[in-house]
Amino acid sequence: MSDFDEKDFDELTRLNNELVNLQRTLAKRNAELDKLNRLKNQFLGMVTHDLRKPVGAVIAYSEFLQEDLSETIDDEQQRYLEVINRSGWRMRQLIDDFLDVSLIESDRFELDREPTDLSAIVEAAIETVFPSAKQHDVRVLRALDEDLPLLNLDVPKFEQVLLNLVSNGVE
Repeated sequence: MSDFDEKDFDELTRLNNELVNLQRTLAKRNAELDKLNRLKNQFLGMVTHDLRKPVGAVIAYSEFLQEDLSETIDDEQQRYLEVINRSGWRMRQLIDDFLDVSLIESDRFELDREPTDLSAIVEAAIETVFPSAKQHDVRVLRALDEDLPLLNLDVPKFEQVLLNLVSNGVE
């Protein structure tokens, strides 16, 4: 004699039907999420396209000012223009990074590595956060071994990470 009776069979059937319904709901929600993800990527593409033009203007005008005023401004003002220009390029890179999201999601993202002197990147990051550090009364110190070999880095991506870390430490 089996311990499995009609009541157990009915419960098993009910649970199976519930599982089938949950699978249908899950498939429907996954389809909705896929659609939302495509819309998000489409939105990011439009936003990045619209942001490139004003950021390009900031970069271009800062370069014009650097060239046109190089002999009439002092070293501190020249440094400010360099920071504005570098920050404009940094903003441009962030905009491009938004586009990387779609590349990552489509498994087409690649790092563009090249032999790089780390000290130049560190100096640029410190220079960029200098005004904020001064405002917050924070000293930014660096200690790099002068005999560091060139590192094989994706420079813009590494700069982004380093600048985020240094900025977070200052603010």
